[in-house]
Amino acid sequence: MNTLIQSRLVSYIALTLLPLSMATDAADYMKNSDLILPPAITKKLEYPYSQINRYPENLEEFAIVHKLASEGVAQYNYILGEIYGDHRLDKWEADYEASFYYYVRSIQLYERHAGALLGLGVLYQRGLGTTKDVKKAIELYEKAGDAGSAIAYNNLSVLYALGKEIPQDLSKAKIYTQNAAHLGDAQSIEALRNWDYYVEIWSTDDVKKLDEITEKHRKIELQKKQSQ
Repeated sequence: MNTLIQSRLVSYIALTLLPLSMATDAADYMKNSDLILPPAITKKLEYPYSQINRYPENLEEFAIVHKLASEGVAQYNYILGEIYGDHRLDKWEADYEASFYYYVRSIQLYERHAGALLGLGVLYQRGLGTTKDVKKAIELYEKAGDAGSAIAYNNLSVLYALGKEIPQDLSKAKIYTQNAAHLGDAQSIEALRNWDYYVEIWSTDDVKKLDEITEKHRKIELQKKQSQ
């Protein structure tokens, strides 16, 4: 393996918190495969959720990810799921069937993988790469939340708050928002602080009334600031 590929491999393994003993020879793997860089990599998209992981930057690194995924590493199957189904891609660029496959495989390898559970839930909710199944999405979001995903709890809160795909239940929406807040999610903490406002907003479709509610709460917030 040349020095450049090796240095990138060391960086990649360090960023994904996997031991160097799992490194494989990317050049040999590419000789026996027909790998093509997917749009998420050619468009140089960054991994969307944190700095702990990152997408591979070139064909050599992509081959490493594929090889490690094929060897049964749940995290790399998850990363491939993200790469193929990245939400920033246009629908014609994404490969949702591949994304679905790798999320499922990641969960089979580690059933509490929060990211894979969340990603698979999104695919089921939107009917991407599989048949739309909101009930299945909810089950996956609940498992992802239990595994530590604040985003999954937020998705559940929105589903119950809006009541478009399932019956509206603002009590459940608040519980899931509280769960996300307990995980440290700043957006959820802020939402709970203004919960009465959101309940009013979610309780009407009347545009004029929505404007009135927004103006009323704007004045309340202004009065709070002035009294401080």
